[in-house]
Amino acid sequence: MSDEFVPSEPDLWCRGCRRTGTRPLAHVERTWIECVRAAHRVRAFAGLVIVPLAFVSGVAVAAVHPSPAGDLWGLAIATWVFVTLLLGVPVTILLLRDNFAAAADLGRDLAGGSAWLFEPPQDAPPTHDAAGAEIRTPNAAAFAMLPRSRRIVDPDDLTPRVRREDVIEVEPHAGSGLYAPLSLEVERALPGLRFHQRPLSEPERDELEQIRHRLTAPRVSTALALAALVVLLGLVIPARPWASAGSRDHVGDFFGLGLAIFLAVRMLVRDARSVLLAVRIRKDLHVGLIVRVDGDSGSGSEFLPISRLLWRLGGAPAAWRDRGRAADRLLRSL
Repeated sequence: MSDEFVPSEPDLWCRGCRRTGTRPLAHVERTWIECVRAAHRVRAFAGLVIVPLAFVSGVAVAAVHPSPAGDLWGLAIATWVFVTLLLGVPVTILLLRDNFAAAADLGRDLAGGSAWLFEPPQDAPPTHDAAGAEIRTPNAAAFAMLPRSRRIVDPDDLTPRVRREDVIEVEPHAGSGLYAPLSLEVERALPGLRFHQRPLSEPERDELEQIRHRLTAPRVSTALALAALVVLLGLVIPARPWASAGSRDHVGDFFGLGLAIFLAVRMLVRDARSVLLAVRIRKDLHVGLIVRVDGDSGSGSEFLPISRLLWRLGGAPAAWRDRGRAADRLLRSL
């Protein structure tokens, strides 16, 4: 007996297009992948020589120009060594990690021998504004993507890229048959708009729960910002820099402390806003509804009624809805 309740496979979306299938790689595309892999290896090995080359350069300069009398030359060499350790080591690590990982993913794509096909949805009608006029947006073009490296297939682009395309995994659209008239009260609704509702599905609830938990998860940056604020206030209040703000000797110190306090407060405010957003998402989960906006008979956008987060746009998921980075994207927008 077949199980009628087997969950459907999630849709994959990228650049406003939905994954529609898979196709084999052509010979020219295989050659292109090999060339890009070689470029990634060259960048990775180039990262290995950054720190040694910087040290050798400093030693060579010191050997050619012996240290003159005074401490200025020694200070310059020490600064060069410090900058080499401070910047050269992280850059080397990033180059090695990112480019070796990209080369490995391209190798897996080559071994798999296939690419994902993405096409713009054909069943998504155009969006309309409050006056009923069609909102024209650039048409999404079909493309192919390598599934492991998440790179668009383009044999003319030989540039090694470590940035991966954002692929959003969402539940397939439930269709308009589950929509009902909106039971919630809408404040300041524009004329000509109609609102409908549908229930949150279980996968959508799970997605929102994960986002809510990540928004409220303890972060090291919050603890550091709070500790820095306490220390800075402990330095500022007893010293009373505002009493001598007119003195030229204290203007720079006063400005530096003020800037540091501002940055710490800004980080704490952002974290507080993320907690408030998580509270609104929890209320959305309690309400359990998704609201659709219609300018005419065509399907419009969907949003969460309490947090007002955009959920879908013309059938495609909102750009921030990446299961791995959705919370981070929301945090950057706060």
